[in-house]
Amino acid sequence: VWTAKPDLIVITGDAIDSAKGPEGLAGFLRLLPSQVPIIGILGNWEHSVGVPINTLRRLYETVGGQLLVNESASLTIREETLCLTGLDSAR
Repeated sequence: VWTAKPDLIVITGDAIDSAKGPEGLAGFLRLLPSQVPIIGILGNWEHSVGVPINTLRRLYETVGGQLLVNESASLTIREETLCLTGLDSAR
C-alpha cells in the first residue's frame, strides 16, 4: 500500500542485474502506482547484462511508463512543465 503520493517516478538506471534481469524490473514496475508518470533511463547494468533496449522499452510501456534513450520528454505536473532527458553512454 502506497502512503506517499508522488507526482513523478524516475528510475535513474541500474534497475536490473544479472540475477533477476528484466523479470525483476517488470515485477517492480507493476508495484508502482499506475496514475503516476514513470520515466526510466539506462545505467551501466542495463548494458552489462545484455538486455535489448527494445525489451526494456516495452517493459516501461506496459505500465504506461517511458524509457528515455538519448531523448527527452515534457511532462506537465501541477501546472508546471518539466523536461526530462535520458542520455545513454557514448560507447
